[in-house]
Amino acid sequence: MSEKENRGPFSLTRRRFLAWSAALAGSSSLLHWAEAANSFEPVTAGATVQRNEKVVLTSGSHNCGGRCQIKAHVKDGVIVRITTDDKITDSEAVPQLRGCLRCRSYRNRLYHTDRLKYPMKRVGKRGEGKFVRITWEEAITTIADHTRRIMAQYGPEAIFLHYASGIAGKVAERVWMGRLLGLYGGYLSYYGTYSTACTQAATPYTYGTVATGNSREDWVNSKLIILLGFNPAETVHGTNTPYYLKQAKEAGAKIVVIDPIYSSTAIALADEWIPIKPTTDNALLDAMAYVMITENLHDQAFLNKYCLGFDEEHMPPGIPAGQSYKSHVLGQGGDGTAKTPEWAEAITGVPRDTIIRLAREY
Repeated sequence: MSEKENRGPFSLTRRRFLAWSAALAGSSSLLHWAEAANSFEPVTAGATVQRNEKVVLTSGSHNCGGRCQIKAHVKDGVIVRITTDDKITDSEAVPQLRGCLRCRSYRNRLYHTDRLKYPMKRVGKRGEGKFVRITWEEAITTIADHTRRIMAQYGPEAIFLHYASGIAGKVAERVWMGRLLGLYGGYLSYYGTYSTACTQAATPYTYGTVATGNSREDWVNSKLIILLGFNPAETVHGTNTPYYLKQAKEAGAKIVVIDPIYSSTAIALADEWIPIKPTTDNALLDAMAYVMITENLHDQAFLNKYCLGFDEEHMPPGIPAGQSYKSHVLGQGGDGTAKTPEWAEAITGVPRDTIIRLAREY
């Protein structure tokens, strides 16, 4: 490979770039550099730019639904620093699209010593850890040959376009690769995501839509906000989430962070941090429901009118007894275990008194 090619795809033709994108859908850096090749913009008055620097305007990617603005300061073909949105106009109606910690760390990720920078081919047995560097041409040819072979031998259902390739925050995963494989004969896709699959299934039954309730702009009217394993100060699914949480906090909302780690969000925004053992949040929620049911804190009239599945009197036809959520929580279901705060404390590590207080506040 020539030195010119080593610097990235700045000199590639459109056809060659498409070939790269087909072979390297899992490479999160390819799209970043491709954008860099065509996104040099004049420096604005608000930017502080060093001599001989160019500013590349891009945004967060890497499986994030946010659109934080990122400015890569490039000198001699190398990113020397990362800045974010610095436009002078910054209001509640149109806030700056400020990058989160993940956005601001992209330079460290790009140039990390452990990051693979070239195609590597396994030469030993699987798991033996023996690899040699090969050219991009050999890598592309190998992938293309195997794709053709698998498609011809097993059909398009054997070609799986997986979720979370590293560039799902951009258009490449579904648009570029999906379009390419669709034209080639089709592929096996997926449904749902690791972030919203359960939400997408549940919210039509609770809210009537695929949305998850009120918008972030309405958080300012909240009295209590519970962030359950949610750390938007470090990485977000929606730009400026910490900004809206800060607005709510300043307006008087209490913010409770439930998280195994003392996260940046807990440090910056939480009125209370509740540490919990990983993967035990369901036990905490069941115990909170136990308190609400036994102390009659729930809205039974609403449940009677709008909901199925809460109690035995409001179940779909043909469901055996003991399968309602209330029966499960009170220990009247199949396992015979009441989901008391004491029961949850042994599982979650959250003290029973904390569970009771949080349930009452909620």
